[in-house]
Amino acid sequence: MKKLALVGASGLVGTTLVDYLQQSYTLLPTCFSNPVPGFTKLDITNPDAYHAFLDAECPDIVIHAAALTDLERCEHHPDEAAHYNTKSLEVLLDHPAKIVYISTDGVFDGTKGNYVETDPTTPINVYGQTKLGGEQVIANRPDALVMRIAVPYSTRTTGKKFLPNTIARLQAGQPVTGATDLIRTPTLTNDIGEAMLKLLAKDATGTYHITGASSHTMYEAAQIIARVFDFDQSLVKTFLSTDIKINGVPSIVKRPRDCSMNCDKARSEHLTLRTFEEGLRYVRANQQRGASG
Repeated sequence: MKKLALVGASGLVGTTLVDYLQQSYTLLPTCFSNPVPGFTKLDITNPDAYHAFLDAECPDIVIHAAALTDLERCEHHPDEAAHYNTKSLEVLLDHPAKIVYISTDGVFDGTKGNYVETDPTTPINVYGQTKLGGEQVIANRPDALVMRIAVPYSTRTTGKKFLPNTIARLQAGQPVTGATDLIRTPTLTNDIGEAMLKLLAKDATGTYHITGASSHTMYEAAQIIARVFDFDQSLVKTFLSTDIKINGVPSIVKRPRDCSMNCDKARSEHLTLRTFEEGLRYVRANQQRGASG
């Protein structure tokens, strides 16, 4: 079997990718801030360490799924975000392995919506800018594959991400809020895993939007969660993204209004992409407790 390095294997998306890839590849998973037994600890902001790992393992494929995704932290520490999300990709150019980069809907400015792969990329915050920077680093590698995802969620329903946090609050009878002015395309990580297997099998290159089949305001998304999990929908309240506060302080992050994604290209490759409601019903039937989500 081919050797595949999964960089960022202990993250939300990486954890699911492990499940899908380990049967088809000799898997070399790495982690950093979320240590996992059997995974190699790797700091991707240390070029020497990243080079050493690749030199020692000589993988045929590298999936670069590690990133700094905290919008506030990226905005307050742009140099750190650049090291994680852009400069770390430069290491891969010195190695022959096929590059697969997990990118984001945040490369768009949110003025258009229903974005296709060829639409202009004009990110409006540091996170989006640095993730686009990562895409640009590998743009001239003819074997590179870029998968843009959005608002990933998984069957692991504990943790601080959008889905587990919403479930926990509703389950406790506490109100939750959802922005009525932010439109996103939530993506089940199982669909990302299945798409990854199929695209690697056909040695796909270029850029693909791998997101859910339905887009919603974040308020609508919270309502759907409440409905699917049989919680009180009246607990879901509206608010505007301009009112977001972090520790009582107004957020400095500019958030794209409509980052809805068009996945016709992926569907033309017969990739399965579920609507948010379909994905949530899958989560409810298969949810796992006690894992970070």
